[in-house]
Amino acid sequence: MKRRELVLTLSTITVLSGCLTDSNANQTESDTENDSEDVSQTESEADPSDYEMGEGTSIVEVTVDSEFDGDVVLNPECREGEINIDAGEEIEITRETDGEECKYKLYINGEEKLSRDDGSDARAIVTVTKDGDIEDGYEVI
Repeated sequence: MKRRELVLTLSTITVLSGCLTDSNANQTESDTENDSEDVSQTESEADPSDYEMGEGTSIVEVTVDSEFDGDVVLNPECREGEINIDAGEEIEITRETDGEECKYKLYINGEEKLSRDDGSDARAIVTVTKDGDIEDGYEVI
């Protein structure tokens, strides 16, 4: 019990000693004002790329189970044409520019099963199961 009191006393003295010395004695009032202006400028000038995925990152990844027997077609509006995906195949659409967005539809055996509009801050991972069901995940930064 006495050891705890000693440790507590020593830590209190150490903390208080920092309070007694004036480490800001050489800092002028105008320096303090400049520091607060710098902080507000940094907060208001946030880089938009902090909230979007960059060029080369994935917009959507589609994987078709190797045992699936049917037709899978991905129709991305951000690219030309439809993409046929065979059983056991995986395709990925990547951003060509920072923050690129993309609307796309996924068709299974001619029926629309998924329609999305992925923003500049998202990535989708879609799997077509052997039964033709959709499993998907969505990542947002």
